[in-house]
Amino acid sequence: MSKEKMKYNIDEFDNLDELAPGLSKIKKENPFRVPDGYFDKLPNIIREKIIKPKSVSVWEQFFLLLKQPKYSVSLAVATMAIVIALFVFVKPDGQEDQFLSDITIEDILRENPELIYSIDESLIIEVLLAENGEDIRDYYDYNIKSDTSISDDEIIDYLSDENFDTELIYNL
Repeated sequence: MSKEKMKYNIDEFDNLDELAPGLSKIKKENPFRVPDGYFDKLPNIIREKIIKPKSVSVWEQFFLLLKQPKYSVSLAVATMAIVIALFVFVKPDGQEDQFLSDITIEDILRENPELIYSIDESLIIEVLLAENGEDIRDYYDYNIKSDTSISDDEIIDYLSDENFDTELIYNL
């Protein structure tokens, strides 16, 4: 059929047998049935369901709330925060706080003896001076003043014996 013939008026649907033979075979009755007096009783049924309170236990209400993501996620975050706080702030029995100032070099070396080889000597001097209550600046001022006895020639001789770059020595 052409598009021109597809445009039908309502009056043309009187020939339904010609246009759609399958539709004309369908019975013209309502297949849905409603029990007698159903719509008379319907308002009362709805009213009873609205007024009748559901008896739900506290646990059921709690689990119904947990099904909602906003409550379940917030409960999970709060639980994790409490567990982390317990691990961080609560000490096992018999364990005391040990402050860094209470730890001595001997304690550190007793725990990790090979550590002495990776520590700078100036750091060891600073720690020892701090343990004795001496001012670190006084020590460095004294050493700078006392090291002036080495001449430039002695430094150059030392560097030349150690096979340093000659340009470095001449730039001194």
